[in-house]
Amino acid sequence: MTPDIDTAELVAAVNTVERARNLLGEARDELGGAGVSRDQEWTAAGSPVQTLQGADDMHRGSGQFLDDLALALGYAAAGLAEQALRQRERAGQGFLGLSGADRMARPLPAPTVEALELLRGLDLLTPEFRERITGALEAEAATYPDPAPQRPLRLGTSGLTPTAG
Repeated sequence: MTPDIDTAELVAAVNTVERARNLLGEARDELGGAGVSRDQEWTAAGSPVQTLQGADDMHRGSGQFLDDLALALGYAAAGLAEQALRQRERAGQGFLGLSGADRMARPLPAPTVEALELLRGLDLLTPEFRERITGALEAEAATYPDPAPQRPLRLGTSGLTPTAG
């Protein structure tokens, strides 16, 4: 028996994710326009560089999510229901870039909040992924990278002796 694919759900999801992706791009562009340089402090969670990196991660991840949904919709339109169902299930797992929110200073930029709220409303996402979105929205501070002290670099401890060349 061939599974039924709700193409109306997929179309609605594609439109929602496209809107969310545009908002995430807007937030990334605002942060990038604030004069953040990749040469600035990058080891502290919530630093300008980490915040920009997190926004970029979410924007790129939402693009992959959009591609996954579009592929599911394409399979469905082509009558390839089993492939469409597999791709829809894959898309329902969410996207890796959501972890970018862990890098970002709080409060999150308004476009980021709006985008995450749009994504959280997608029923096709797993409850676990929607809970991760809620966690990102409710976090009081950035959590990545870990605030543990960085070990200082120790040069010359490899046991190798440099040779004159």
